[in-house]
Amino acid sequence: DTCKWYQSYYDEINKKIVSYVGTPSTYRIVESIYGERADEKVKKELYTRLLPCIVDRAPIPTDIVLTIFNRVKNPMSFQNDLSSPTGIWQRTLNIACALIRKKYEKEETDMALDINNTNRDYLFGRLLGVAEVLERNELNRRDEKRPTNALRYFNAFSQRPARTWMVIRRQLHPYQERQGENIWFYNKLIRELEAGIQVEDMNNDALGPMFLLGYSSQVKDLYTKKEQKKVEVK
Repeated sequence: DTCKWYQSYYDEINKKIVSYVGTPSTYRIVESIYGERADEKVKKELYTRLLPCIVDRAPIPTDIVLTIFNRVKNPMSFQNDLSSPTGIWQRTLNIACALIRKKYEKEETDMALDINNTNRDYLFGRLLGVAEVLERNELNRRDEKRPTNALRYFNAFSQRPARTWMVIRRQLHPYQERQGENIWFYNKLIRELEAGIQVEDMNNDALGPMFLLGYSSQVKDLYTKKEQKKVEVK
C-alpha cells in the first residue's frame, strides 16, 4: 500500500499497453537502479538489502532512492522512446516514484495529484509536468517523436530549477500560440503554480526526490483529464 505507483507494460500477446497501479517487483527495482547488464553480485546484494524493507517494514535505504533518482534525472541517457508510456525511462520513473513514496511515507503522499501540496520540490515538478504535456500535445499533433524541451532540460532543471524554468517557459511560447484558445487552461495552471512557490524558494537550489512525484502526478492528471474530455465529447 505504501510502495505502489502507476505502472505500464506492453502486452505482446494482445498487442496493447496495459496500465495498472501496483508495487514493482524486486527484480524490476534492481533492474531500474543498475540496468539490465549489471553484475549479478551487485544485484544479489541489492535483493538482500531490500528484503528487510518487505518482511520487517524497514525503511528503504536512502542511497538506493538517490541512485534511482539520479538515474531518472537524466532521461536523455536512455536510448528508448522517451515519449512512450512503456519506454525504459518511463518505467524507471514509475518505479522511482514508488520507492520515493515509500521513503517519504510519513508525509502521506498520495498517488493522485495533490493540489494542496506546497512542497517546493513537488511544485517545481508539477511545473515541468505541465510544460511536458503542453509541448507533447503539439508535437503529437504534428506527428513528431522528438523529446520535448522539458525532457531535454530535465537534468538541468533538477539542478538549477529557477533559471532553467525561465528557459523552458520562453521556449513554450510557439506551442502556446499554435494551440489558440485551448491554451488558457495551461497558462492559468502555470501562473497558479508559479504563484504557489514562495519568493525565497524560487531559486537555483537543487531539487530533491519529491520533484519526481510532482512531475509524474501532474502529467498523469493532465492526460487523465484529456481522456475524460474525449469520452464526454463522444
